[in-house]
Amino acid sequence: EGGLVGSRYYVDQLPEAERERVVANFNMDMIATAGPDQTTLFVNTLDGENLVAQAALFAADTLGYADLLNAPYQRGASDHVAFANADIAGANFIWRELETIDLEPWYHHPHDRMEHVSSERMRIALEIITAASAQVMCTDGSLR
Repeated sequence: EGGLVGSRYYVDQLPEAERERVVANFNMDMIATAGPDQTTLFVNTLDGENLVAQAALFAADTLGYADLLNAPYQRGASDHVAFANADIAGANFIWRELETIDLEPWYHHPHDRMEHVSSERMRIALEIITAASAQVMCTDGSLR
């Protein structure tokens, strides 16, 4: 995690032909938190509106979760940045508190254990991400 070197290394090592095949990066981070104040699923993008954010908005609206999403929210600081820097649409999905954008208190902490996992939030996040990624895979990138 330190320095986000894994994602940078991965993207930097992709042969050009393989990099051209990558359409989008869906980066999931703390998508199952049970933090009592973290009730909004943020879709963080480095570049603001992009294909992943658009697909997530479309999916959330279609699934009836539009009120749970904050997308796009322009923010770096995660593995999606390496993809964005390589001109690959990317977004980081993470539950945060809407007003303060605070993360749960056990984020990157030894107390991050199973009792802090919400299967309901994980289900919602995965429904949105699955529908959004299917939309991206099954279209030419335009959302209908």
